[in-house]
Amino acid sequence: MTITINGEKTERSASVSVRELLKERCGNQFQGVAIAKNGAILRREKWDTPLTDGDEIEIIVASQGG
Repeated sequence: MTITINGEKTERSASVSVRELLKERCGNQFQGVAIAKNGAILRREKWDTPLTDGDEIEIIVASQGG
């Protein structure tokens, strides 16, 4: 299965949910994180949705700056 994460194509051997993908990428720090799946914002309660071949995911992490 091929998915695109923040513009980078990634091969996966097994299906994974959005939440599992986030745990791999961000640990358990979900505060300030927004997800877009195939161009649409994915509400937090939908993060257990399994990804399918061809999905495009954008992970946006808010950060503080000065």
